[in-house]
Amino acid sequence: MIVSKSAIHSAIAWNSCSDTEKRMPQKINSSTITSRFPRICIVGVGLLGGSFAAALRARGYRGQLSGYDVRPLEPLISRGLIDNEEQSFDRNETCNADLIYLAAPINKIIEFLKTKGHLFKPGAIVTDTGSTKRAIVSAAEHVIKNATFVGGHPMAGSEHTGADYADAQLFSGATYILTPSATEQLSDLETLSRFLDAHPVILSPEDHDRMVALISQVPQLLSTALAANVGSESDHQILFNLAGNGYRDMTRLAASQWSVWGDICETNADNIAAGLEKLIASLTHLRTALSSGDGKTVSECFQQANESATLFRQTKIKPFSKQANFTTENTESTEHGN
Repeated sequence: MIVSKSAIHSAIAWNSCSDTEKRMPQKINSSTITSRFPRICIVGVGLLGGSFAAALRARGYRGQLSGYDVRPLEPLISRGLIDNEEQSFDRNETCNADLIYLAAPINKIIEFLKTKGHLFKPGAIVTDTGSTKRAIVSAAEHVIKNATFVGGHPMAGSEHTGADYADAQLFSGATYILTPSATEQLSDLETLSRFLDAHPVILSPEDHDRMVALISQVPQLLSTALAANVGSESDHQILFNLAGNGYRDMTRLAASQWSVWGDICETNADNIAAGLEKLIASLTHLRTALSSGDGKTVSECFQQANESATLFRQTKIKPFSKQANFTTENTESTEHGN
């Protein structure tokens, strides 16, 4: 569905709904998910993969959950997070899972698709949680023949990593972006995301990577740069003792691991660089205004930022609205930023 910019604003501005309505998305019966996906294999049972398993179990999923990971899975089996370790891929046998959920780092997902993609059973649905989409979707389109791939990216996570931090409510209330190459299995993934109490939104891989660079990846690098800058000061320990919640909030993302972010920066470098360039231009504009005593310009920047921050905090994506299928095709004056 192609919508104009005004329709997008209409789809996401739902402040007329009561707080109760906002907290009560449409519920999906667990039997629906169990029946559609009686066997699910999670590839990469870390924070997201483990949270996916925990979320399924917490909501009553009664199918079989297998895991595939280079890390030992026995502790997760003993906790009841998954039922067993998936053996088919190492045996070069067809995996009988109805849904294969790829929750590894981006380049590991791409490598897995290239080396194991021929082992997905006909009719299976394959999806992923990668934070960038173009490279993953491209790899999937080249190697998956009999199964259906639908790119995915739950806008949920933590600065922590690993299944020890698995959270059954991690996806609750989160936006769940889907980037389908075809639409025949899209409804199944939309239903699954609703079952997790998330809000599905449809984007092209290209729009996903441009938009997510601005709202997730550039903020990460800003936080990283700020923490590194302050930490490089000779009196950094004194600065840390003086710092309050503002600095803590601004540097929370700086605790994120390069082992996760390296792949993101590699596969979305163009969009991240474009976002940084625009941010640097804004900072340069502010610096020039401050140096010249141009308080009016600084004040206007604050006002614009106040309005933007307020609008963001007032804006919600109306759960499961078909109007929330965003695309920049045929929209009004949309800048791609790449």
